[in-house]
Amino acid sequence: MVETWHRHVSSRRTHALINESAKPLHCGIFLEQYMGTKKFITAYIIAGIIAGLISLWWHDRPVIAVGASGAIFGLYGILLSFIICKVFDPTMNKVLLILLAGTAGYSLIMGVLSKGIDNSAHMGGLVAGFIIGFMYVKATPTVAALAEAASSNSRITNK
Repeated sequence: MVETWHRHVSSRRTHALINESAKPLHCGIFLEQYMGTKKFITAYIIAGIIAGLISLWWHDRPVIAVGASGAIFGLYGILLSFIICKVFDPTMNKVLLILLAGTAGYSLIMGVLSKGIDNSAHMGGLVAGFIIGFMYVKATPTVAALAEAASSNSRITNK
């Protein structure tokens, strides 16, 4: 198990660039604007590493890690925590929750039904992202806060 630790770290880059580039786009671009690029990239990397470590811990023998899906599930976890904390307006929360349930739910079900898919990494990434998301909520402005700030600025400018 020790000799394969590097695969769990380096696989995030390989799989994300080749096979999984579309998955982070549908929530990644959206999340990045709220978190900022540095926090977003940091969260993605940390969630991916934690997902890989959970995978190593979960399996009693080495597994081959070829994906960034644990890190992508980290993005899903962040998005879920943002939805729960009502970072977005109610309509957007509802839409995002439906999309998230469909995307993450489908991936988890396929992980159960298919061989060779490491759901322990998926769940590890999801939980890691969920926790990371709650940590970022205080540092991430809500839509309501942004609207309030814009409204305050326009009142100051108009006087």
